[in-house]
Amino acid sequence: MKRLNVGCGRDYRQGWINIDYDKKIKADKYFDLRDKFPFKDNCFDYILAQDVLEHFTKEDAKSFLAECGRILKVGGKIKVRTHNITQIIKQFKNDPEVLIKFIYGNTSSNCELGSHKYAYTSKTLSKTLERAGFEVLGIKKETTNIICLAEKAKKTKQATKIIVSMQDSGGIGGAENFLISLSKALIRKNVGVEFTTWEKSHVSKNLRNMGYRLYTTPVRMDVIGGIRGLIKFFLYLPLIVFSDYMILKDFKKRGGSMVVLSGISDKIVLSPISKVMGLGVLWIEFAPLASVFKRNFYIPKILYRLVKDLPDKVIIPTFYAKTNLIPETRISETKMHIIPCGIELDNIKIPKKVESRTKIIGMISRIEKGKGQDLLIKAISKFKKRNFKAVIIGKGDLRGLKSLAKNLGVLSKIKFLGYLDKIESELNNFDVFVFPSTWSLEGFGLVLVEAMNAGVPIVTTDFGPIPEVVENAAHFVKSTPEDIANGIVKVLSDEKYAKRLIKKGFSQVKKYDINTVADKYYGLLTDYS
Repeated sequence: MKRLNVGCGRDYRQGWINIDYDKKIKADKYFDLRDKFPFKDNCFDYILAQDVLEHFTKEDAKSFLAECGRILKVGGKIKVRTHNITQIIKQFKNDPEVLIKFIYGNTSSNCELGSHKYAYTSKTLSKTLERAGFEVLGIKKETTNIICLAEKAKKTKQATKIIVSMQDSGGIGGAENFLISLSKALIRKNVGVEFTTWEKSHVSKNLRNMGYRLYTTPVRMDVIGGIRGLIKFFLYLPLIVFSDYMILKDFKKRGGSMVVLSGISDKIVLSPISKVMGLGVLWIEFAPLASVFKRNFYIPKILYRLVKDLPDKVIIPTFYAKTNLIPETRISETKMHIIPCGIELDNIKIPKKVESRTKIIGMISRIEKGKGQDLLIKAISKFKKRNFKAVIIGKGDLRGLKSLAKNLGVLSKIKFLGYLDKIESELNNFDVFVFPSTWSLEGFGLVLVEAMNAGVPIVTTDFGPIPEVVENAAHFVKSTPEDIANGIVKVLSDEKYAKRLIKKGFSQVKKYDINTVADKYYGLLTDYS
């Protein structure tokens, strides 16, 4: 039997391979336990990890256990001992010096190596091991410790099954594209993903074509879509509730455990039904809601506040959004988790651009007041004698924008392409990407990530979450036609500057890899497996 003693400390065991980071103690191998282990896959029968996990952050512990799973044979055992935070607090509540030492560790002999960075209960330790691909065989409490024996699972069980609701989605934008990309990444992690949408929505057609299991409702929920939308919402509410109840009943019957909600109407209707049925509820709140809450005599705000305590977790893509949402929604901050949106980084192939005298100024965004298409058109009119053309892509009513372009004498210079299922070929041809948004519901700006990934320099406003998303990988401008025009000219005329922005963009975009993002979602979703 080949056995490994990880983080052996002073417990050197004969006949075992003993490893540690601290070279002051006796061990067979020395390396950082946060790194990849220098062992082949499936080579150990037994791993002992005593008093190790508490010295890692939650994220490093996940990587550590993944490595243990990699090198352990199928059916091999791992024994983990870590301190029991609840027992420690209970036992030493009247002895603060000892309590502090137990919680934070002892750094007197080996400095930072002795510090504690995370703590577990029996439940969270079991869940952590299960997420890492182990089957827990037994767990017990021993004085101030928890001891858990687990086995590398012979078969990976489906981690959990979720249903993502897009019932109040009117079209396909950054949020919808992100949710679809996220679902693909989660499926690769063995998470079951299904969708529910309004049957006549554009997104339902796309999801069917992709082969997802899809539940549809006969009516679109839109509590924030004007007075007519509000009246329609209440008029059809009994039908909507019944339809959603039947959908979730079937979903749960087939092993579903978690409902993921991103739209306001979805949250208001589906959250209470889900909780009554014993399903987990996860909200995704993409953007601040102050402007939405003011609509329809504040009724959306009242309804939202009635269900605000129902989600188990709330995911928010930026610190900007979180800062605004805490006072707006009154959701407990302990439920909030910041996880950015993401894309498939290898999804866009970058062809070699053919140099041309004609420069292409591009913008991709849904046609919405505040998104900035009108500002771009006005900016273009400031240098209409230059050799360029502009491309505006996005779903929505183009009549007002075309009329504006005609009045400013630049209609012939601008191509309005409407909504495109695939934007890669157009995006790759842009010489500069312009995103002059001041939209009150701007929560992330996923298309900025797509532009960075495609190697296109960006000119954008510094509104809302945008600086947080792109950091220093963009040229920032004020939301005036003159400043936008100057920014475009700067990027198009200064090749070295444009290349610097592109290089920074390639570096920045790595944090938005959908697989990295999905890892973080996975950790939250599997709490309900």
